Parts: sequence; structure tokens; C-alpha cells
Amino acid sequence: HTLPAHTSIMTSLYPDTHGVLKMEDALTANVKTLAELLAQRGYETAAFVNTGWLDPKFDLNRGFEIYDFYHDQGQKQGQVRHQYGRNAEETNRTVFSWLAHPPKEPFFLFVHYFDIHSDWKRLPYDAPPPYGNMFTGDYKGNFSGGEGGIFASQYLQKMNKEGKHFEEDDRKYIESLYDGGIAYTDEQVGELLQRLEKNKLLEHSIVIIVSDHGEEFQEHGMVLHEQVYEELVHVPWIMKLPKDPWYSLHNLISKIRFQTSSGLQKKALPQRIGAPVQLIDLMPTVLDYLNIKWPEYVQGRSLKGLIKGKEPADTAIYSRNISGSQYSITEGKWKLVYKYPEGEKQLFDLDTDPHETKDLSQAEIDRSALLEKHFLAWFKTVKQAGNAFRSHKKEIDKKTREDLKSLGYIQ
Repeated sequence: HTLPAHTSIMTSLYPDTHGVLKMEDALTANVKTLAELLAQRGYETAAFVNTGWLDPKFDLNRGFEIYDFYHDQGQKQGQVRHQYGRNAEETNRTVFSWLAHPPKEPFFLFVHYFDIHSDWKRLPYDAPPPYGNMFTGDYKGNFSGGEGGIFASQYLQKMNKEGKHFEEDDRKYIESLYDGGIAYTDEQVGELLQRLEKNKLLEHSIVIIVSDHGEEFQEHGMVLHEQVYEELVHVPWIMKLPKDPWYSLHNLISKIRFQTSSGLQKKALPQRIGAPVQLIDLMPTVLDYLNIKWPEYVQGRSLKGLIKGKEPADTAIYSRNISGSQYSITEGKWKLVYKYPEGEKQLFDLDTDPHETKDLSQAEIDRSALLEKHFLAWFKTVKQAGNAFRSHKKEIDKKTREDLKSLGYIQ
């Protein structure tokens, strides 16, 4: 979920340690955010964010000199008027205004796009033309976003609650709307990178594009982002280091040239790292490249060695959901989905079954028991660490609560 995932990105702590899980939680002052650590070293810091989950009341604004939080939802002529954050183009325009006055170096810029989430309109995923229908093909169904006056996110949440399933054509249609949102946001990220390049900031910058969570389309029975299967937790992490070329898809297809008889030099292609990593690795990785020491309590690891080609250390990967008690631990090709404290478990071989369709917990009893043992030891450790970093409770105003409820994020 957006709030705990972003808190983990900015603190390098697991959710069960930082404790920021729901709307009543806020980050304790005992934890330093990435922005705070960089600001202490003289970095100019600015964030441009959308959605109520990044409201300053949750304290993720700490360390940012500029925290441009946009949220506009109110009443108009007796009807609820939803504009839950700027779209990506509007967000970019605000960022470009900031970039028009070049930041003093060094700087840390955090840009948050919300467009790919299921939203407040009639359709659950709704990108502007031509992206909205870019992948819908010849869909002939009649799904209009909901029924009975309930639409979009609220309708998808209703489907989860009632255990209903979409017809396959409708399910594919909804997923294609989501793909359109990805294409739209991808285009706008490209616009941001081009502006950084135009302002001569891109070449010497570390750029990281990452997602807080994925989305599910009833691959495992539910929609939105409620579980810990791969469609939710296998998120992109794209990283450009200083002086590295930035490769768009167009670059890869048409502009990369290899050495020829005319003497053109070969350009280095981007590399893909197969070892699994975690969102909590982002902060120590950035700080490592900047030669800044990170706090001892950090639970992530720097990926600098991995990026340089060193063999990865054996590291287990952990995830959890917020709406239930579901966790996962991944070690190599094996992944255990585990409900705590119920003890229900599923075991998957991600090499042969990447979509997690065949539960091997009974066929691989010893393997399942070993991962369960490792999970329980980890769980005890992160809970104990959380005693020192327990979040503090926030009084959530009625408007914020109603805003999140109207979008289907809370009951």
C-alpha cells in the first residue's frame, strides 16, 4: 500500500518496524528520512506529490524544503467533485516551474505520480486520450465502471468484499485500461527526463524510477492491491547513474550503434540485474553512491556492489499486505506466502511457476518448514526493532477520512 511502502522507501525500514501502516499512523521522530539525511549534508530538497496518503500529516515531508502536496476534493453543486491529485502532466508543469530556477547543487528531487492507481472516475483506470483506449482492442462488452451507483475504486473494493469475479472479457478490458495509464505515465516520465537533460542536470544525476506496489486483476481472486503475490510485489526499479546514457525504448531500437568498419564506438547497453532486491534498499544505495553514512538501524542494503557486478549475498526478500495478515518470504527461486498468526501457507517455485499457480507446500514439506522458520525469526526481529521506532498516532480529520473512503481505500 502507498503509505507504508513510501515510508519504507524513505527510511529503509520494514513496515513492521516503522509502524506506519494505516491512516492513524505517522513516522516517529526517532527515524531520519532520506530527505533529512541529505538536507543535513547541504542538499536542496524538493518533493512534488499527490494523493492523501502523502499528506504532510504522515510526516514524510520531513527534510524537504519544498513539499508541494496537491489534493483537491470537495463539493460542487451538491455533487462530490473528485480531483485526487494532479495528473502527470500537471505535476510535470509544477516541477518544470521549480526547475526554471536551477537548484543549487547538489539537490534531491522527489516526483510522485498517481495516475496508474484506480481512481475516482466512472472507469477504475482512466488515462487521457489516446492512452485510455490504446490497449482495449475490439472490446465489445458493456462494463461501464460499476453498477448501482458504485463505480471505480469503490466498486472494485465491493467485488473483493463479496468475492465476485469479472467475466474474462471484462477483466481483460479493465487490465488494458491500467496498461493505458502506464503508457501515459511513461510518456510523462520521459518528458521529465528530457527537461532534466535540457537543463543540463541529467548527465550528473542519479535517477531512480520505482513503484510502491503493483496491481492485481484477479490472478489470485482479487483486484486492486490487497495481497503479496508477484503481480503486487514484483515492481520496477530503473536506475541511471551519473554520466550513464539514458536509454528510452526509442534509443534502444533506433539509436544504439555498434562498432562498424567506419569506426563508430560501441555504446554500453543497459544491464538487467536478476537478483531480487527490496524497496528498503533504495536509501542505502543512494547514500552509498553519495559517500554518506546511513544510520545503523537501517534494514536495507546498498546495491552498489551488485550493480558493479559482484556476486549477490544470499538475501531473503519480505513483503506484507495491510488489509490482512498475509506475508511472503522469497529465498532464491522459492517463495512462501504465509498468514500470520494463522499459519496458513503456500509455497511456489518461481522458476517453473512465475505466476504462482501451483502450491507446493505439501509436496515440499521440508522446504516449506524451513522458509516458515526463517520468516518467524525475521518477524520477531523486525517487531523487536519496531519497539524503538514505534509510530505515533495521528488524529485524522473527518474530511481526510471521507476523501479516502469515497475512493474505496477504506470502509
